[in-house]
Amino acid sequence: MTTLQTGALLHQQRYRIRQPLGRGGMGAVYLAEDLNLAGRLVAVKENLNNSEEAQRQFRREAVLLANLRHPNLPQVIDFFVDARGRQYLVMEYVPGENMQEVIAAQGVLPIDEALDCIDQVMQAVAYMHRQRDPDTGRARAIIHRDIKPANIKRTPEGR
Repeated sequence: MTTLQTGALLHQQRYRIRQPLGRGGMGAVYLAEDLNLAGRLVAVKENLNNSEEAQRQFRREAVLLANLRHPNLPQVIDFFVDARGRQYLVMEYVPGENMQEVIAAQGVLPIDEALDCIDQVMQAVAYMHRQRDPDTGRARAIIHRDIKPANIKRTPEGR
């Protein structure tokens, strides 16, 4: 079950929900249009867990991700809390299929394609592990705790 309906408007009527993209244990993700930048598609991640710890963790995720710039990671565009206290993270929309869908449709990937995919994922992971605290300059590796085929997208260009 999704909590947002197609056509719903969020964040001072800036984002219009087009359709649900997926749902996990902690949140749901929707395809939306940024009405301030007509035609720009974004992914809106809704935090479904309202516990204090989950809220704190989601906000921390938003701040960390907003500062990342890597070609294999979607860029975070916005973060907001609605009038009901629900949290939302707005990211660049990455078109294409997730790798779970790709594998379900075509079966085992050819080894060259699989290695290329793994290499691109590992470039992003290595980048996250090299992060430094902007205030202290100390290493502060970002650990992605949910790397799985369903969370890896392949664009129409093969990235």
